[in-house]
Amino acid sequence: MGYFYALNAGKADCLVLQLTVNGQTKTIVVDGGSKEEHRRPLPLFLKELGAPQIDLMILTHIHQDHVGFLQDAAETFFVQEAVVPYPLIPLTPKQLATFYTQKQASHLIAYNALYHSLEKRCRLHTVYPFTGPGRYQFGDYTLTCLFPEPGAISPVWSAYQKLTAPIPNAQAIADEAREQINADSSIWLLEKENQALLLLCGDGLDISVAESCLRHGVKQVDIIKLSHHGRNDKGRVYFRPETIQSLNPHTVVISADETVTARYRSVFDAIAPKARLLVTCEVEQYHRLAV
Repeated sequence: MGYFYALNAGKADCLVLQLTVNGQTKTIVVDGGSKEEHRRPLPLFLKELGAPQIDLMILTHIHQDHVGFLQDAAETFFVQEAVVPYPLIPLTPKQLATFYTQKQASHLIAYNALYHSLEKRCRLHTVYPFTGPGRYQFGDYTLTCLFPEPGAISPVWSAYQKLTAPIPNAQAIADEAREQINADSSIWLLEKENQALLLLCGDGLDISVAESCLRHGVKQVDIIKLSHHGRNDKGRVYFRPETIQSLNPHTVVISADETVTARYRSVFDAIAPKARLLVTCEVEQYHRLAV
């Protein structure tokens, strides 16, 4: 038996899986919420849940509403293994301040702090470049990284490497890297005995979700954690109803706060009309689903 917890973390992703394997509890954390939201932080939730440790920690991409409390959790619990997007961002705080606002730079500095913390504590892998197994077995459960594929090139990571030296159009390259971060988001699938139980889309683009499901032969999945808080904005398509409906989910989960939900509720309702819709802000603490 296993459970999927989608925490009310405001406009942020904070997701926890607890799987029972041979009488033992395995805890998987996917994204850590946001420190800009005054909600119950991840470490406190894990303590209340009685998690003995974090067996796998995943950061899908480096936006602050996903990095959140991961470092705090890593400093509170033993972490067995972790997967993050990139190696250390090779830019000093001074260089970051040249290209980005103070707030934007602080988020990248926080990512580097998380990386430093994890590399001291656990087996640490990146998806750009792809250094981990990409597939994790927990008894009868399998958690697979559907996107990116091993060997994929990240425009974000490539840009950060270029920016370590003075180059023409550096500001434009830095701006483009910032805009591409969601497109780098990893996408994960939980299966049990070849049944697709849970698709975690991070903030990945619709094309990434559709193509990776096609490539891996995923035709149906029980639960989908929708991308990007249920919003298609700034010229990006994070989901299409056709893609979601083609996977025939019985439940769609959206991580959104009250403001986003009030604005986009009609959009939410039209995404997959036959599925049960769960929005994280519409419960006090979390949604819990059996997987």
